[in-house]
Amino acid sequence: MACNVFLSFTTEDEMFANLFRGQVEARQPSLVFRDYSVKEAFEHTWRKNAERLIGVCSATVCLISKTTHRSEAVDWEVRRSAELGKHVMGVAIEPIVQIVPAAFVELNVELLRWEIDMEKIIGELNAIETRCSRTRTIRTPRIHNAERGRSFGTV
Repeated sequence: MACNVFLSFTTEDEMFANLFRGQVEARQPSLVFRDYSVKEAFEHTWRKNAERLIGVCSATVCLISKTTHRSEAVDWEVRRSAELGKHVMGVAIEPIVQIVPAAFVELNVELLRWEIDMEKIIGELNAIETRCSRTRTIRTPRIHNAERGRSFGTV
């Protein structure tokens, strides 16, 4: 089964996001990256949909370029991921990134460099995948509701 990872990035970095996604998925085929790119207004509906997607993911990987610190949406995604108890990992997609989103500093998120730390990135994603696999094997029993003929519980 696939392990979902939320991928946070700015719209202008979408090409890098696709390259990163392809590079990691080639080595970790059971990881599936999900994102909710801001192609619509950053408002309540967007936040609600993004939060729902973050909620079903096991972790968040945030791609950082030299302009990411200006993105309110990326900062919100990182903060919301942390609030939901998700592991947050930052990946610098440019050789020099001097300013990171405020959430990175406040939450003490480590920033790895794509071109240098790829083995460490893969290692962290392996650990996330392992935790994800263990969580899937622990299931609660289904409880049958005879009155309505419906089953409840984790599948």
